Amino acid sequence: MIAYGLAAFLPPDGDTLALEETGAWRITFGMPIIFFVMELGLFFTYFPTESPKFWLLTGRRDLAEASVARIYTDPDVGKITDYIYRHSNKKTVVVATKEAFYGPRYKNGTWVALAVMFFHEMTGNNVVLLYSNTILTDMNPDGNLTPR
Repeated sequence: MIAYGLAAFLPPDGDTLALEETGAWRITFGMPIIFFVMELGLFFTYFPTESPKFWLLTGRRDLAEASVARIYTDPDVGKITDYIYRHSNKKTVVVATKEAFYGPRYKNGTWVALAVMFFHEMTGNNVVLLYSNTILTDMNPDGNLTPR
């Protein structure tokens, strides 16, 4: 949806001179980077601690209650923490965020997954959405192309 909003500010498809003069293409290519940085910043500032489930499974009830108090406005934090503890799957592998990024067992997989996500966003998949009408029209100038 954001890509469609950004495309509204671009000049028409055939007007390359206007595209060069306005420089609007820079906004279209720069916005995914800005959104990625914002998302990364929000992740590390809004979610700076582990989940209550993680703290409960590692035996740190005090930190679990602090996490629950930060998430919920209910004054009965102990009741919510008990509910999470009773309904948690005990067979979960407990990996902290810091261990996932820097631990020798998980860091390669975590960084590869982040790199794949980053390069997926930077490949220009939104360009296909924006220019699909033009691409399909250029592929079929006669108008007799059917899905069969």
